[in-house]
Amino acid sequence: MSSDYLFVYGTLMRNPSQSMYHLIARYSDFIGDGYVYGRLYEVDGYPGLKICNSCKDKVYGEVYMLRDPDYVFEVLDDYEECSHKYPEPHEYRRIQTNVHLLDGRELIAWVYEYNYPIKGLKRITSGNYMEYVSSSSGEE
Repeated sequence: MSSDYLFVYGTLMRNPSQSMYHLIARYSDFIGDGYVYGRLYEVDGYPGLKICNSCKDKVYGEVYMLRDPDYVFEVLDDYEECSHKYPEPHEYRRIQTNVHLLDGRELIAWVYEYNYPIKGLKRITSGNYMEYVSSSSGEE
């Protein structure tokens, strides 16, 4: 089943200072805030999501309806380095998963899932990357 929805949970979320957000803002419509079942990790200044449909952990993000999915995914797959231009295994893989919107709706959306081992990565237990970044700014 194909979907024109995209779930984002980190550097692709609404943030005018992020160049890729401008792509999403231009070629999609914001649908709402939501979550997926999974676990979130700090990779190296950016987040990595591992989908876990059998767990109760939630990762929070935003859902967009893409108006030009072919073009957007061509650009985003390069940004996430999971296009055919990059050697495998890719750090991320684009998959479809169930997304739960905060207004109660459910849909299937594309998401970029972290594809490397998580051993040694710090878990972001809140499941909210923006909250994590704002609470840890100034540390270190």
